[in-house]
Amino acid sequence: ISPYARAGYIDHQQLSHDAYLKFIEDDFLGGRRLNPATDGRPDPRPDVREASTASGNLTNDFDFNQQPLPPLVLPTHPAPGPASIPPGGLPPEGALGSKPEGGAANQALQLVASVAPRQNMRIHHRRVYVTVGCNVACTVHAYGHVSLLSHHRHRRLRGVWMALKAHASARLELSLPPATMAALRRSLAHGHSVTAAVFVEAFDTSERRSYAVKVRLSDR
Repeated sequence: ISPYARAGYIDHQQLSHDAYLKFIEDDFLGGRRLNPATDGRPDPRPDVREASTASGNLTNDFDFNQQPLPPLVLPTHPAPGPASIPPGGLPPEGALGSKPEGGAANQALQLVASVAPRQNMRIHHRRVYVTVGCNVACTVHAYGHVSLLSHHRHRRLRGVWMALKAHASARLELSLPPATMAALRRSLAHGHSVTAAVFVEAFDTSERRSYAVKVRLSDR
């Protein structure tokens, strides 16, 4: 997933594989098209499909002015989900998260978390951001602390709790109290590095999953 993808954007354009060629040509050839009739590289294409006005433009799916999004960390061994349902079909009994007889939905809890490895506290208004999601309904707890290497001290981040629906995601904000922000600025001014340790825990009725990461903090 591109770090410049527009978050939450649904593209309703008509697109095909030719749109990828068009996107590459726009980026690296200044909009010129690879045309077998003129570029000296004959091939069996009857025309230049990426030049068609009917095809959409992939540029609409990106925002190259936004701060790059953090990488999305996916589970390496995800549990299998429910079988796909053909268009117009009806889900079989017990599918799509409905509870089988005598128990909860037969899905193992999975936690997905995404955190930018470097975050600017001035731009983010004294907040460390982490995006989390679960494959089933869960409760998420995010907390952490800031390590000030100049004083070998830990200062807590203000944690947050949130209930999530199945297959939903949310961006959680762990804020730095004013005193912690002031200490961070003093530490940075003396040339010391400042990191935040972020911990995320997800719970459902029977399972718990956790995630931990370190984030480098800056103020400019």
